[in-house]
Amino acid sequence: MEMNARKNDLKALPTILVIDDEPLFLGLLEQSFSLAGIRCMATTEAAKAIEIAKEYSPDLIVSDYQMPNIDGFAFRNMLLSENSLKDIPFAFLTNANDDDTVIQGYELKITDYISKSNSPKIIVAKVAHILNELLKKKSQLVDDFKKATNNDSLETVPNELPPVKGFQLNHWHKPFRDIPGGDFIDFLRIDDEKVIILFGDVMGKKLEAWLYTAILIGYIRSSIRVILKNSLEQKISTSAVLAQINDLITTDERFTDVLVNASMLVLDEKTGIIEYSGGGDLPLLHYLAEKNQIVQISSDGMPLGIPVKNGFNEIAFILPPGDSITLITDGILDSKNIDDAFYGYDNLDNVIIKSAASNNIVDGIRADLFQFANGRFADDITVLSIKRI
Repeated sequence: MEMNARKNDLKALPTILVIDDEPLFLGLLEQSFSLAGIRCMATTEAAKAIEIAKEYSPDLIVSDYQMPNIDGFAFRNMLLSENSLKDIPFAFLTNANDDDTVIQGYELKITDYISKSNSPKIIVAKVAHILNELLKKKSQLVDDFKKATNNDSLETVPNELPPVKGFQLNHWHKPFRDIPGGDFIDFLRIDDEKVIILFGDVMGKKLEAWLYTAILIGYIRSSIRVILKNSLEQKISTSAVLAQINDLITTDERFTDVLVNASMLVLDEKTGIIEYSGGGDLPLLHYLAEKNQIVQISSDGMPLGIPVKNGFNEIAFILPPGDSITLITDGILDSKNIDDAFYGYDNLDNVIIKSAASNNIVDGIRADLFQFANGRFADDITVLSIKRI
């Protein structure tokens, strides 16, 4: 059960998941939250709530304490047993006020209690306050991290892309609710003719993923320098670099339970050859200008963070003048419209083909996606277009 967001809302709405065994009460809360600009997903079943939480990763979970089939404490323990859900802020919605119940709840790392006897208006105000406090903490963490690194302009996606001879590069990056997430783009020049591009996302909680990403980019740069130093021919292998980065990630305790989807490309400015390896990444979308169609180029590598024996494959191809490669993160495909339909590859392929002739693929995707999802996105959005000129 889910209320549609207001059509004229141009910003991503904060999202909560509410679990209660009273359908009429849930319906009243959904309506109240929707009017307050808070996206509310609701269910009467704990098992269904787990499914919803895994798919949507809400900003806050609010659960009744006293339910017939499973009480709130048991449901909370179910969430704590799931690595992907245990860190989502949680609040109990209950009339219980005895000391033992309250203490037991806080021992389960809950954020707060909300009295069920309050009017819906007060419940909405309380939830809005919790969401605002969580947002402040995230923003403060970003500021503290930047100060700690002595870099106020620390970014995992550059505002401006470096020039690459023979290629036209454009990109668009929109962090989810303007809080840094796990998407990244990095560039490193190997020599006078070759440039490395690394593109992808770190899976996990949005802000923590961004912190991991800052460490990851350091790993990548160090790995590339080591390989270049040890190579007499100064030839870099995309598969070798990904394998080395994967070895580092799988042995670093800071990356426990963290997975990375990554595409690594080496662009040869002289020949137009692109060498590519990927791990857990989405296919490259190759626009063939001569045929006016899209062909997907896929890697078969597992996400970085999973030990692998066979390593990563390497694909090399020539990008003819007029052709382009588009890289995306899953926030684009997973964007939904007011009817809850995904954007998907069909829409993406169509807009790339329509925009290719005007050399405006990224702007075309941005305009089309904003219109499709009404500016409401469920994840970070990142797209990179590489055109041979």
